[in-house]
Order: sequence, then C-alpha cells, then structure tokens
Amino acid sequence: MKSRILALAVIVLFATGGWECFNEDIIIPVDVKLPATFNINPSSATSFNQGTTIRVGDYIDETYEDNVQGGRLVDVQVWIVGTYGGTVSGTASINGQPLLTFNGTGANFSTPQSLLGKSTYITPVTAGVTELNNLLKTVTPNTLVQVSAVGTLSTAVTTPITVYVTIITQVDSQP
Repeated sequence: MKSRILALAVIVLFATGGWECFNEDIIIPVDVKLPATFNINPSSATSFNQGTTIRVGDYIDETYEDNVQGGRLVDVQVWIVGTYGGTVSGTASINGQPLLTFNGTGANFSTPQSLLGKSTYITPVTAGVTELNNLLKTVTPNTLVQVSAVGTLSTAVTTPITVYVTIITQVDSQP
C-alpha cells in the first residue's frame, strides 16, 4: 500500500511540473582550456613580444555554451615546444595585467610548468591572478581574453620554438 501511495505521489509530482524544483539548481562544471601560443622563429633577435585574443566560447563544448554562468581558475601552465638550449625569461599578462613571470632553461620548460602546482620556474603576480579570477567569475561564451607574453632569450633561436601559456578553467553551466 505504501509503495502505491509513493508511486502516485511521484506521478503527481511529474505531472504538475514539480520536477523543476529538483533540477533548478543543478550546476555542471565544465573543464575549459584557453590556449595562447607564441611562435618564435629563427632570427638574431633575443626578445619577443606577442599577444593573442581568445574568445572563451570557442573552447566550450556547444552542449554547455548557452548556459554558462561564470567560472573559476584551475591553473595556468607555461611550456616550450621545440629545441632551445638557452634560458628564457619573461612575463605573461592577462588583459594587459601581468599574470606571472617565468625564468628557466629551455629544458626546464620542455614539460608544462604549473602556476598553482608551485613550479619554481614561474611566479604568480597577484594583480594578474586577481584580474583573471574576476574575469572568470562573470565569464560568458563571448568573453574575450587578451593573453600576451614578453620576454628575452639568452641566445638567438636557431630552430622554431613555440611558447605556450594555457589558462585552465572550469565554467559552470546550468541545464
């Protein structure tokens, strides 16, 4: 008898739209990587200064894109692809605000170095981390993020290398 009453109550709940109260506050965290790449071609130059603009929605699965309600920082990673025997140092910025500084050999950066993982080769800049956190709190698919990297090389590049700065986030989507 009790199971019949419970079944009837569930049917009434679904029939009257009562289900909405159960899924109304469901939030799905979606991992999003925002990659910025900076190519350095062989030349006699020992410095670089490059920037790129990233539209957040280009990196969000379209299933979740229309329902994004903000997000949070997970990590920032810096690494180099290509062979470089010298040292590299510089600053990565977000929307013109320094986010982190980096300093090490090409070998040090041959694997991703993590800002929040306490890499000894990158150092956070508080104002830039605050800027990024504030941006992510109100992020939408149309949010534009300007990422730039300015730095110096101890020796000229003889083969192409690419400096990667990847912002790893989670955005919230409500179905």
